[in-house]
Amino acid sequence: MQKRSYFIPYLCILLFISCIGCLLTYIYSKSSLIWKSVLCLAIFLVLITTICLVSYRKEKRLRSFLSQAHLSQIDWMTQEEFDQFTAELYRQLDYQVTITKGDAYTHSDIIALSRKDSVVLKTNLSITKLDKTMIQEAHEAKAFYGTSRAAVITNNYFHKSTIELALKLGVELIDRDKLNRLLKKVKAHHKH
Repeated sequence: MQKRSYFIPYLCILLFISCIGCLLTYIYSKSSLIWKSVLCLAIFLVLITTICLVSYRKEKRLRSFLSQAHLSQIDWMTQEEFDQFTAELYRQLDYQVTITKGDAYTHSDIIALSRKDSVVLKTNLSITKLDKTMIQEAHEAKAFYGTSRAAVITNNYFHKSTIELALKLGVELIDRDKLNRLLKKVKAHHKH
């Protein structure tokens, strides 16, 4: 994620050069076809640069929020925001992260890969303790994606029967307390 930010200055330089090229083409070209082609290229580059800048700013805000986040703020997130937050949390722990699209019946899957580890994460914002459903989904996602681990992350806690099932299936549970410790770990990592 941080690597992408290095492209922003290069995109701005490319945009500047294309605008100069567009201006020079307009001044010295007698053909309207060349002028229109260069104009289309300049418009395309402006759009690409704008998309990259918006994406970069969004990621920067998320990283900033992550370094100052508290569990009380997480409780007010939407499920999609919690997915993005969890993905960024794992990026800050040096994982390459992909978020799959969920549908009306299942939550998104977050696949986090590092050199030594691969984990599929199921997230669930909840005002009550989580039941067994997410554990079963995480176990199935582990087999589907071929990761070495599966985990369920929540802003709440788990029922006792859910904890027992997770132990049997080898699914890691990250409840409110563990999530708080993970946040502190990332914040400590940011200070260094």
